[in-house]
Amino acid sequence: MTKPHKIALVNSSSFGRIFPEHVKRLEKIGEVKRFTVDQNIPGEELARLLDGYDLIISSVTPFFDKTFFENKDKLLLISRHGIGYNNIDLEAAKAHDTLVSIVSALVERDAVAENNVANLLALMRKTWQSATAARNDRWKERAQYVGHSLLHKKAGLIGIGNTGSLVAQILRGGFLCEVCA
Repeated sequence: MTKPHKIALVNSSSFGRIFPEHVKRLEKIGEVKRFTVDQNIPGEELARLLDGYDLIISSVTPFFDKTFFENKDKLLLISRHGIGYNNIDLEAAKAHDTLVSIVSALVERDAVAENNVANLLALMRKTWQSATAARNDRWKERAQYVGHSLLHKKAGLIGIGNTGSLVAQILRGGFLCEVCA
């Protein structure tokens, strides 16, 4: 019995790696193949590469633009395993009768917001520089990488949407910051 679908995982370094059961579930409905392409691959070339694949799971790149859809054979679904549709021409997908889905913004909201705060702390506390000095046996230099506290600071956020609002909540509640957005 042949499996009815051909599934392309495009530019995803993570999908199915942490949770391999996701790929196993896909393999029950069809052949699964990973593709790694240049993020700026032309749409026509991308369509040729993915010829015959009717389900695509993609990362933030490449760009599925109008040219891609004009040259793509039957495509049932593009699913972004992330937040946002910014690499998919939604009008072209609709004209091609292709469904487009994303991970619910609430699923990744916590992880993205926490990572934003972790990166902010790493910058303020000079964590990377300190760790590098320690790894290179330059212990005496570590004192110059003390950095700054985040507690009671004024923090400016550009964007206070789904993720930004949680970053603001973490900064206000956890670090007692005054948040300007």
